[in-house]
Amino acid sequence: MATDAGQEPRLEFLDGLRACAILPVVFFHAWLHSPALQAARSWRLASLGSHGVELFFVISGFCLAYPTLRKVAAGAEFAFDYRTFIARRFARIFPPFWVALTAFVLVAIARPSWQSMANAGGWFFPGYSTAETVQEYLLLDGGPLHNPSFWSLCVELRWYLLFPLALALFVKSPRSVVAVGLAAWCLFATSSVRAIDLQVLPAFLLGILAADAFVARRPWTRYAPHTFLALLAFALSQGGDHITRGPVWQLLAFLFVLSAIELAWLRRVLSWKPIVAIGVASYSIYLVHEPLTIWLDTNRIAPLAVIASALVAGIGFWACVERPLMRPACRNAVASWIDAAFACARAIVALRPRKLPAPNHRGTAAPEPSR
Repeated sequence: MATDAGQEPRLEFLDGLRACAILPVVFFHAWLHSPALQAARSWRLASLGSHGVELFFVISGFCLAYPTLRKVAAGAEFAFDYRTFIARRFARIFPPFWVALTAFVLVAIARPSWQSMANAGGWFFPGYSTAETVQEYLLLDGGPLHNPSFWSLCVELRWYLLFPLALALFVKSPRSVVAVGLAAWCLFATSSVRAIDLQVLPAFLLGILAADAFVARRPWTRYAPHTFLALLAFALSQGGDHITRGPVWQLLAFLFVLSAIELAWLRRVLSWKPIVAIGVASYSIYLVHEPLTIWLDTNRIAPLAVIASALVAGIGFWACVERPLMRPACRNAVASWIDAAFACARAIVALRPRKLPAPNHRGTAAPEPSR
């Protein structure tokens, strides 16, 4: 999904990690929307591909925290420009998303038969109201989505609003952030509060912890590869629901990132150019792959052709849409517009008229009481 390391030198192994996140997700959706693949034992592992989303969330927390933690480690005071951060993140996530969503809206309008065919799996809705579509453009979830994968973007957008507070808390007291993550897991598991934000919030917080481990070269990361393998074996032995986003899979994503930090050979593999290329285009692949996968699966296209088509379509979207929109001039212009919108909103709030004193019986304003 939409993550980057800001103005810091690009860490190519992070792009490789993104590829490791998006590829299982594409395989998962190819499996999910194909009854034939679900019946095939050879594709059983594809059912676990949805957990690539947990890895995306951990990477997101890592990338957003890394620049600030690096400066703090170098001796700088903790400082965070919230308005600039939000403007830049919105400029990063919204323009490619709006283009993709507009394409799906136009296809849904022009080809109702395509939408009915895709709806055979129950993942698309037969129609969308104008209000629901506007809500989707603003990434306010709760209504039907033209692309089912957009649910995670809604969560990530809310995470952006919370992230500065989480990072400030981590800099002041890392144990407090760990406590918040544990509390979120416990609250989701043991109470009637079943919000998806509570369930996945610890993954973002683990991303901050991973960034700190990378910056500070924490010695305990040397245990990460062995712990990852042991926990993975445990998770695979348990089976269960393929879309359960509990602590085990979030910890696995966290440990995989730590393993990449610890193992030089793994970083070299993740920095291999073809893997990096897929990782660079991962947000675009995520934006467009599932509707195409549903349509191709419904038309009984061969599974590997479905996956290859989804990847090619996503890389093409990156080359034609996301990459031009992310050029510095274009991205800075969008960020400045968003920043100006924030400034206007603040000015409007500041200019709200004060409550006038009630008039007296003669129709004139009652005098202020003496103090």
